Amino acid sequence: MEASDLALLGKKRRKRTASWLWEQVLQLGPTFIKIGQLSSTRSDLFPREFVDELAKLQDRVPAFSPENTRRLIESELGAPMEELFKEFDDQPIAAASLGNLKLIAEYFQRNGTFGTKDWIDIYEECARILYEEIDYINEGKNADRFRRDFRNVKWVSSTCIKINQLDSLDSGGYNRSRISSLAIQAYLTQILKKGFFHANPHPGNLAIDDNEALIYYDFGMMGEIKSLTRQKLVQLFYRVYEKDARKIWFLSLN
Repeated sequence: MEASDLALLGKKRRKRTASWLWEQVLQLGPTFIKIGQLSSTRSDLFPREFVDELAKLQDRVPAFSPENTRRLIESELGAPMEELFKEFDDQPIAAASLGNLKLIAEYFQRNGTFGTKDWIDIYEECARILYEEIDYINEGKNADRFRRDFRNVKWVSSTCIKINQLDSLDSGGYNRSRISSLAIQAYLTQILKKGFFHANPHPGNLAIDDNEALIYYDFGMMGEIKSLTRQKLVQLFYRVYEKDARKIWFLSLN
């Protein structure tokens, strides 16, 4: 058997294993779905077949049936759907979020040892973010503020193609270099100029429209940066650009 045949056989085996893993993760439930979502963003750690399969967990997790959803909402809110909502779409836009797991992962990276208080802090932080993410009035306010921040910018939209579907972007003639530049510019604007940024930008929440404008989804988790901190970040950004190690060190200490 030639090397090319062995490589093809290995690729098929990895794809079968990845499909099996995706099914097992779904059966194991929300915690493992979160882990799978996080893993799907790490193409530097996992084979492409696993990354592609686990990427389905970002926005294609099987949703509850419409009947169960309606029954649960009516039971919890104590009124018929027709009275509660002007309209209700049975087909969800997407189903998934890796924000809470990300918070835990970052906490573990920053801390070497863990005691009872650490676990309580993790729980309280996740609980706070979780309730913020399912507060749709708050999400609506976040989306409206984000829209206002970019109201005069034609290349950012919050109203496609997922940003990591590179084959689709290439076949459609999209300029990936320009899209990358716009994504960087959008985040520099959010963080350094507006101080209000999208805190959950995995590929399930970021897409491209026909005009190469960025499309943002899911405004449940947003971050704010105070004016003084933004000023220091701008200074730090310029010092990095100028490669001024001495001033970078000074700003980092202060």
